[in-house]
Amino acid sequence: SISVKDTSVQLIMWAFEIITNTGDVRKTYYDYSFIKYGDAVLCDNTGKPVRNAFMKRALSFTGSEGEGEENINKAILNIKKEISLYPDNTEARILYYALLLKTGKTKEQVAEIINRDVDRLREVLTNRRFLKFSLKAYRMAGLNKKIESIEKELIKSEPKGEIAAEKAFKEIMRLRDSVKRMSELESFIVDFPDSPIRTTALTAIASAAIENDDTVKMTEAGDKLLKEKPNYLVARSLAGLAGSLAEKRVNFSKALTYINKAVEILNKAKKEMPPGIDKEEWQERINVTEGRYKDILGWIFYLKGDNDSALNNLSEAVKLTRQPGVYFHYGEVLLNTGKKEDAVKWLARASVFGGEVSDSAYTELVRLWTFLGRSAEDLKLYVRKEADNLKTSYTKKVLSRRKNITAPDFKLITVDGEWEIALSDQKGSVVFLCFWAAWSRSSAIMLDELDKLSKKWGDSVLFLTITTDKDIEKAISFIQRKKMSLPVLINNETDKAYNVKGVPTLFVIDKKGVIRFVHRGFRPDLKDVLAIEVNDLIKHKQ
Repeated sequence: SISVKDTSVQLIMWAFEIITNTGDVRKTYYDYSFIKYGDAVLCDNTGKPVRNAFMKRALSFTGSEGEGEENINKAILNIKKEISLYPDNTEARILYYALLLKTGKTKEQVAEIINRDVDRLREVLTNRRFLKFSLKAYRMAGLNKKIESIEKELIKSEPKGEIAAEKAFKEIMRLRDSVKRMSELESFIVDFPDSPIRTTALTAIASAAIENDDTVKMTEAGDKLLKEKPNYLVARSLAGLAGSLAEKRVNFSKALTYINKAVEILNKAKKEMPPGIDKEEWQERINVTEGRYKDILGWIFYLKGDNDSALNNLSEAVKLTRQPGVYFHYGEVLLNTGKKEDAVKWLARASVFGGEVSDSAYTELVRLWTFLGRSAEDLKLYVRKEADNLKTSYTKKVLSRRKNITAPDFKLITVDGEWEIALSDQKGSVVFLCFWAAWSRSSAIMLDELDKLSKKWGDSVLFLTITTDKDIEKAISFIQRKKMSLPVLINNETDKAYNVKGVPTLFVIDKKGVIRFVHRGFRPDLKDVLAIEVNDLIKHKQ
């Protein structure tokens, strides 16, 4: 423990000199060799650890602060010390419950502890603090009746509070009628002007306005979003509004303002890569988004008559993302600026994806091709050649992310307890290994896609999945609800061996037991990407 007079000072051991009472410098610590901040406990003048000191220490063992190994037992030990010193520290108790769930305790077991704590704290906390703590705790345990009871009390005592806002917003978003939903959301903004979900509500208004083709409401929502704290949600919504206004060919000045703000937000986000994601994967996501934004920006410039700016942005957009709409816009601008041969190429590329946009691109291509006096047979050959060029380019890009990491071996039992599967026994087969969790929507989407692929590819690929849920009953309930046919194994710290930082995470392992590709999170083109990877592994007999 470290005792200092000014307990408001943030103790960072490697940034300060430790000086004895005589004023002599005993030793200077500029690295981690003496003690880590996460391991230090700050005390007051009496030697008692200050509030949150042990909670801070507990957090250092959860892996949530990005440093050190996860050690749930040490985390629990420290959080218990915090609670014993400060029984009214509700945040510490919430962390304690979360840690218990991570150890594999069921919700029922944790619910018993929560009920006991709630009874103890009823007389200790103010009514407002007690209700908010109880609500958080009951939500963790899934005690729905108690959750409803507490929510009613909180809404009664704070009709304009956070819980009232959450409940009102959820009810509004259930409305299927987009006109009525938009009207109710506008009233929500007035009723809850300071709500933490105000930004989310504004983006929902923007979406409803686009759905309703209401350009007046689009600009009203866009102008309000410009004043919100910038984040990915705001950028995406502003870009959507800009694109919709441009397609309707109205209010170009507003559309330009919105998309420029979206680009500004994106440029700042480039420097803030989230944890648990590969640098390459993060760059790919940025590229796709930036490509879409440059497409919208270029199209607006074209509609405003600024052809040079339009071509500059659209030529960048087609390099960043593989979308028929982007190719179609570029082809249209090239055509209308007299670059007919280049227009033919990009309209042909836009036409090969299938769907409404591709159909429109093909219609435009046929008109241009006929104008140039070329035959229908030559057109078919040309489109086929461009389709092959696109496929070759895309394949090369996918395979450039190839890895060469020996897959850690494991021997795990299935959730039904009937089988024990070892990865080392699967050599000779291409293996898809997916880590997932029942609470993750992206996991559910990826598992649905993998289930379809397993039926399509049959014995060409072995599909294995590992549930990271501590509560196996949750996983089983999910499996039954989804009617999963894929094998599901029970995790035994295998996620740590594979350095899994989030779910879903999919590893593509070759026939020699080497990890060749990794996918973190679901992506819309996953099916196409996996087809390329598997075909390559089979072709090269890896």
